[in-house]
Amino acid sequence: MIRINNLAKKFGHDNLFENVNLVIHKGDKIALLGQNGTGKSTFVKCILGEEKYDVGLIEVDDKLNISVMVQEKEFEDSESNFLDYLNERNMHVKNKIIELEKRFEEPDIYSDEKEFQKIMYEHEILVRQSSQVFEDIKFKEILKRLNFEEDKFNTPLYKLSGGQKMKLRIAECLSKDADIYFLDEPTNHLDFDTMNQLDTELSNKETVFIISHDRYLLNKFAKKIIEIENKSFQIYGSGYEKYMDEKEHRHQLIKKFHNENVKRREELTALIRQLRVWASIAGNQTKRIQADRFEAELKKLPQTMDPEKFTKEFRISFDNERRAGSMAFQISDVSKKYHNQELFSNVNFEIERGEKVGIVGSNGSGKSTFLKIIAGIIEGDSGKVKIGPNTTSGYFDQELQDFDQDQTVMDFFKTNFGHLKEERLMALIAGAGMSPHTFKQSIKSLSGGEKARLNIIRLMVENHNVLLLDEPTNNLDIKLIETLENALGKFKGTMLFISHDRYFIDKVANRLFVLKDGKITSKKGNYSDNFSN
Repeated sequence: MIRINNLAKKFGHDNLFENVNLVIHKGDKIALLGQNGTGKSTFVKCILGEEKYDVGLIEVDDKLNISVMVQEKEFEDSESNFLDYLNERNMHVKNKIIELEKRFEEPDIYSDEKEFQKIMYEHEILVRQSSQVFEDIKFKEILKRLNFEEDKFNTPLYKLSGGQKMKLRIAECLSKDADIYFLDEPTNHLDFDTMNQLDTELSNKETVFIISHDRYLLNKFAKKIIEIENKSFQIYGSGYEKYMDEKEHRHQLIKKFHNENVKRREELTALIRQLRVWASIAGNQTKRIQADRFEAELKKLPQTMDPEKFTKEFRISFDNERRAGSMAFQISDVSKKYHNQELFSNVNFEIERGEKVGIVGSNGSGKSTFLKIIAGIIEGDSGKVKIGPNTTSGYFDQELQDFDQDQTVMDFFKTNFGHLKEERLMALIAGAGMSPHTFKQSIKSLSGGEKARLNIIRLMVENHNVLLLDEPTNNLDIKLIETLENALGKFKGTMLFISHDRYFIDKVANRLFVLKDGKITSKKGNYSDNFSN
């Protein structure tokens, strides 16, 4: 369906990816993985004609229809409703087509065959997009299956929740009669019911190419996993766990070859140096010839890299030596309403030291409100939360609302971590994947992933024996999520967390609080123990 030959794309002076050769066949269910910044969304945009590439060729079969759900920042804050937004986007596509057609009037374009082919490809893909018919009936049927409230359909986009916006984007993409569907992070902001329905919707499509950090979805959906690693595309078998096994085996082979290569380089270098010395001292021509021969061998050895350097390594730890009492929290008769709607009432639970409790439920069920009541950030309408002896808790707030949003990241560090030695602070920053280029930015200008990293650094420094986490994995790539999972698995204290990441819940939780229909139910075990079909 799509053939990609020797594709390369630069970011600044460096390649994001290079020498990409890939064929997408009918029936493929492909997931594209890679750490943040490796070019996943850029690669898809190259295929869609929305981003220019530097080297290579992309070919698409004649009459191939493509349907797309890409990430668009403009969508988030638009004052238009969804249909108005679609009309605006279609107009934008048509204007791009007109711009490209003007290029065909320029004589110089025909002197560079490769550039001409790129522009022809971009024009062809955009024309196909503009000619696609929006199927209103099918669109609304999918929205209904995704539990989208019909009365919200004409609401301005900026007034909708993240989950509602995502449902609109998914329904638009999947309602089209296409040969292949591209979706970029479709599970963001979705609750469990919607994610399970999305699993079904995707399984009913023949050919799908998806970018996702949702490992639970990857395990169920993907027949082929492609990872951008060290600027190259590596192709693995189906499912996340099988991919992990294959990747580990591949890295072991690369590391073995790299170590042997390094050892041989060192041996040859030492041998050449010794032969040159002997040749110089004794005037021995034979030694000089031997040295030349070994030097020729050294030059032929391939350049290899330790696979541990392919990906950025993270270091996270929440160790705390302060032992709390056997009871961390006692929740007695707690109730809460929001705009006269009862979120939950008469909640009574005890949370013991060492328990790791996942708080789950549909969007709007009151999960964050419940966690904030336990954290003491807000009060319930009735009842009380008793905190156990010798308990100190740290709260992970996605937006860092308890801090001055106008202060820079550097001021944030000085204010909160001024007691730390610079070496220790820089190690924490690097360990959480925080880039120094953000230091002069204000907190409010940071991305969701950057705010999450700041939260992680803060909790590591504050050293609590209770962690209260509100969606800690949002906006993090898989490698950092895995590092966070390992750290939380080793954490000996108590933890309550909200998450829609089914794989993360399986790895971390040993108890669940399920919010549904104004009630909170306690269940032993993780997500799969309670919800897996």
